[in-house]
Amino acid sequence: MYQTSIDVARASLRFLEMAKTTLEKSAGDLEIAAAILAVHVCDWHFVRGLGRADATRSDKRQFAKDFPAWSVLLSIVNGTKHPTVIHPDISGGEVRPPEWEDLDFWHAPQGETLFIEVEGQLRSLHSLTHSFCSAYLDWTERCSSDLAIRKTPPLPTTPTPTSHRARAPVTR
Repeated sequence: MYQTSIDVARASLRFLEMAKTTLEKSAGDLEIAAAILAVHVCDWHFVRGLGRADATRSDKRQFAKDFPAWSVLLSIVNGTKHPTVIHPDISGGEVRPPEWEDLDFWHAPQGETLFIEVEGQLRSLHSLTHSFCSAYLDWTERCSSDLAIRKTPPLPTTPTPTSHRARAPVTR
């Protein structure tokens, strides 16, 4: 199904598209599913994309700096899995149309979307997920040639019997 971090990001965006055309309660569920997938793009990037055993804390800190919306999504998703005071409380989330005063007004869908309070501000889960996934996909597009080069196996440093013929010594 998913082969790369790009596949996971695109699947997240497909969940958001489904959320636009579904009933109010289900739309919020689909936005949460999209956010959960989006948060895992980081793991797919480092494990599948770069061949590491896992994404380290340092990797995740850098990823959060490069993609700030991902960091907010991570906090929300952790609040979904672990209802503690250190994560946003999604139980207070509300599905409604975006309002002019909302931080994510310009990037929210025109219809209903799930808003969750994060650090004193209501944030649109749809907007955050869409913003992160779009930025990540744009970045991968810009870097695709560089990523392809990094995945190319290194050239052999010593000749192998199948690639070079033994030469006779040159005498003068």
